[in-house]
Amino acid sequence: GLVFANEVDNQMLRDQALALLDANGVDATTIEAVSSGAAPNDEVTAAVVTFARAIAPSPAAVTDETAADVTSTLTPAQVIEVAVYVSVQQCMHRMRLFYG
Repeated sequence: GLVFANEVDNQMLRDQALALLDANGVDATTIEAVSSGAAPNDEVTAAVVTFARAIAPSPAAVTDETAADVTSTLTPAQVIEVAVYVSVQQCMHRMRLFYG
């Protein structure tokens, strides 16, 4: 959520993502890495962030290399979960823009 919120510069989504990360005990170092564009230290988290950064723009920018890197670390279920979550974020962002 934080990756997409930063991509589209949506403060509401950013605040919600930060609250969700905090509620789930994500450490400040990881949050700062994601916010600044750096890679988190944990391999799975880094793969999730890499994939989220690739699918956050419209149109998505998933290269063959990114797909190979991500799928070598994440399970198919994890890839789908990230894709669906970012899709929901995109929907929320667009609804916010439309409805205010």
